[in-house]
Parts: sequence; structure tokens; C-alpha cells
Amino acid sequence: MRVTDDVKRDLRLLRLRGAYDPKRFYKSFDESKFPKYFAFGTVVDDPLDGPEGRLSKAERKATLTQQLLADDALSASRKRRFSRMQEEGQARAAKGKRRKTDNPRNKPSKQRPKH
Repeated sequence: MRVTDDVKRDLRLLRLRGAYDPKRFYKSFDESKFPKYFAFGTVVDDPLDGPEGRLSKAERKATLTQQLLADDALSASRKRRFSRMQEEGQARAAKGKRRKTDNPRNKPSKQRPKH
């Protein structure tokens, strides 16, 4: 299979699948390079599942990236996570909490400690 920009994007999404579904555990793999051998396939729906278990034609997209971006549950969780991060950042800024490295350095006292 030829590695195009769309294929690269889909492979990156597969690497980040733990981020968009935090309730599931996925075995990690080497993130520094693309796999040497891989294949993409088409999932064939089982007729015994009925219409509830299948994606409709409107929900089915050409690539994995498009399908994940169109998913309402995923976009809602992404927005919820982003707003929570924004609120935490604003709360930290409102408190005036500074990083540990911004604190002035403690100077050693000139007096000898009493025992």
C-alpha cells in the first residue's frame, strides 16, 4: 500500500485512539515511525445484527478521519474536555498561582542555627 497523506493521517489517528476513547485500553506500539507492513480493510456488517448495529449510509464516510470527525459523541467529549482544560487554566490564572521556578530563591541565613 502506498503511504499518502490520508494514510498517514489515519495511522496517526490509530496511534491516538486511547485519547478519543478513554474508557478502553489499547496496547501501545512504537510511535516513532510508521509500521513497515499494514493493511486497511472494509468492515462487512453482519446481517444478523439488524439495523441497530450498523452505520447508516449518512454515517459511513470515506476515511477513518472523516468518520471520527463526524461522530457526535466524540465531538461532545472533545468539547467537554477542552472546556474543562480552559476552566482549569483560568482558575489557575485567577489565583495568581505561579510555577515553582518563578519563586524567588531562598537565601541562606547569616546567623548560625542554634541547637
